[in-house]
Amino acid sequence: MAAARPRIRRFTDTYVFHSLISIDRRTVMARIMIAEIVDHLGEEMILALKDSLEKAAPQAKVDSRALFIEFKKQVGRRFSSWESVPDYYVETSGL
Repeated sequence: MAAARPRIRRFTDTYVFHSLISIDRRTVMARIMIAEIVDHLGEEMILALKDSLEKAAPQAKVDSRALFIEFKKQVGRRFSSWESVPDYYVETSGL
């Protein structure tokens, strides 16, 4: 019995469609500037940190702006300038 010949695929729309699906299943990583994002969300981050601190330690008296400034410093120290995150956490608007 002769050995089976390998199946040759033709470049068709179906092949392109299947290729796109396999690309879509890979985890694509977006790059973000985490320190700049924290800075951009400044006022909302201050309020979120303040609310979190009030719930976690209601007896603590901390200046929320000073806490935010220290938080930004720690983010800058712990993360690189550009951080990679999965694409599905980032949505871009059309230009």
